[in-house]
Amino acid sequence: MKDFGKRIWHLISLSFLLCALFLPQASCVCNWHPLSSEDVLNLWDTGPITLDPAISSEMSSHAYVMQIFSGLVRLNDELEVVPDIAESWEKSEDGKVFIFHLRHGVKFHDGKEVKAEDFKYSWERACDPETGSQTAATYLGDI
Repeated sequence: MKDFGKRIWHLISLSFLLCALFLPQASCVCNWHPLSSEDVLNLWDTGPITLDPAISSEMSSHAYVMQIFSGLVRLNDELEVVPDIAESWEKSEDGKVFIFHLRHGVKFHDGKEVKAEDFKYSWERACDPETGSQTAATYLGDI
């Protein structure tokens, strides 16, 4: 008789578990429609934690930051360093000084032209301890 009670308890527990799993699915209205000839991209994401490139330190934010902001250089599909806003650059013989030559006509969203001072400000802000940039510490901490 003890085994019978145990079996009943397991059967009831399993029934509740199955109901909990499948009832929410059954109550959903499925509005499936075939896609039109246009390409459609649906992205499901909780969104980034931050859009500030100076403090972006996890992949969700970084994925957005990489789509919104441009840098001096970037990596191509072969992971080679290629120009982005810098059209060229020079490195000193001792490797301690880099000079970047910016492309002309690159503008912010408000129409203001991007200048060297903008990059200087961004780097100094990221390196300021008050900003709390883990990214700057990762890339520049050993300099």
